[in-house]
Amino acid sequence: MASKKRRVPSKWVKTAVLVRNKRVRRAIPQTMLYRASTLDKLLRRHGMVYVKPDHGQQGRGVMRVQQNNSKGTSFSVQRGDRIHSRLTWRQLVRELRPYTRNHVHVVQQGVDLLRYNGRILDIRAVTQVDRSWKWHFTGMVARIAQPRKAVTNGSQGADITPVPFVITRNGRSIETYNRIEAEIRQLCLLSARVLSRKYPFLQELGFDIGLDQKLRPWIIEVNTKPDVKPFSKISDHTMYYRILRYRRNFK
Repeated sequence: MASKKRRVPSKWVKTAVLVRNKRVRRAIPQTMLYRASTLDKLLRRHGMVYVKPDHGQQGRGVMRVQQNNSKGTSFSVQRGDRIHSRLTWRQLVRELRPYTRNHVHVVQQGVDLLRYNGRILDIRAVTQVDRSWKWHFTGMVARIAQPRKAVTNGSQGADITPVPFVITRNGRSIETYNRIEAEIRQLCLLSARVLSRKYPFLQELGFDIGLDQKLRPWIIEVNTKPDVKPFSKISDHTMYYRILRYRRNFK
């Protein structure tokens, strides 16, 4: 099967499949197709959202939008490390229009992500199938965004580090890390099975998992062609070689 047929590029399509499962749905930030009306709805409900290209990769084109007061009269939008603040509603919509006019975007509930030294972080987790098409959890690493950036992709300069490091450096115990690891493992494996029932050709999935301030895991995004490079950037290459070994099963 051609590699391009093993991909499901649309964020909206993958989200629509995942939310059909009640257990997975609880870990999915509220997501809608972008329109000015849906942006308004989610900003009023959550205060902060992300506007993303439906077919985007590596964090390109992702914008962080925030409502700055309860009256909904002041907004800010961040793209890369540039922030436009004190925008009126009309100015905000006009600011987004060049990016959203000709391409499908989604608007997603913002999660107040865990931070390390003031920088937001998330977790890249990978699941892969073996030769019997059984899903396995094969690794996870933490990605720490560059200062003043709102995305954690390695291509955007994020620092890569083992997950236990960022959890324990945030004052949590190794027992807390073990609990989080088990929750993420179960969530990713369940989600992989849900997606593969709809798309049985899938062989591996990369999950961008955000932890909020209460350490609740959220599925921010799912990639059907995950980049393995972040796993090569930590000193212990066990997960890196494991992921490559599973990939070789289908070459």
